[in-house]
Amino acid sequence: MTLPSHPLATAALFVLTAVMEILGCYLPTLWLRGRAGMWVLLPAALALAAFVALLALHPTASGRVYAAYGGVYVATAIAWLWLVEGVRPTPWDLAGSAVALAGMLIIVWGGGKAAETGGRKGTESPCAHRCGPLQPIRPNLPLLKSLIACAISCWLFITNGP
Repeated sequence: MTLPSHPLATAALFVLTAVMEILGCYLPTLWLRGRAGMWVLLPAALALAAFVALLALHPTASGRVYAAYGGVYVATAIAWLWLVEGVRPTPWDLAGSAVALAGMLIIVWGGGKAAETGGRKGTESPCAHRCGPLQPIRPNLPLLKSLIACAISCWLFITNGP
């Protein structure tokens, strides 16, 4: 089984993966702080197992997947902070999330075959036997420019106020 190729499906899978990782770490923290019984360790272990399984679904170089997932994880962790822990994100939290997501998009929309093989021409990707030859990825420049503008706007708001 491999990751769906539609960008929204990929994003949803990364968010689900992040939720599983956060849940797998959050539940033991509740137990360690005396706010939940030891029973929470079982769902925590299951959540971490799901995290590993979900992250392994991507058919491309795992280092690139982990790097791209990292940007989604940062944004999901900030959303968790607000929705689960009841702590409203600061402008710094939001700006950091925007920068992390912009970094993730740069990684995802990076080069084609040369990027996948570490720049060695004529080298097949580790997943070529499953997904065929890699096609060059063309970045969505208007979206990337919007994300960069958003990160700059957040930074200006943080440093100068409203």
